[in-house]
Amino acid sequence: INGLELLSVLVTSNIVGETQRVGFGSALGVVLLLISLVPICLFLRQSFRKEETP
Repeated sequence: INGLELLSVLVTSNIVGETQRVGFGSALGVVLLLISLVPICLFLRQSFRKEETP
C-alpha cells in the first residue's frame, strides 16, 4: 500500500482489482463514509443555523 494513495482509489482497487479483497474494500468504504460525514454534518448544522436567525 502506497502512503500517497487516495482512500477512494484504495477502495476501488481492493474491490475491483486483482486481489478482490471485498471485505477489506468494504471496510475502507465505511471509513471513507464516516470521514466524509463529519464535514457534511458541520456544514448542514451551520447553514440551518444561519436560516433560523433573522
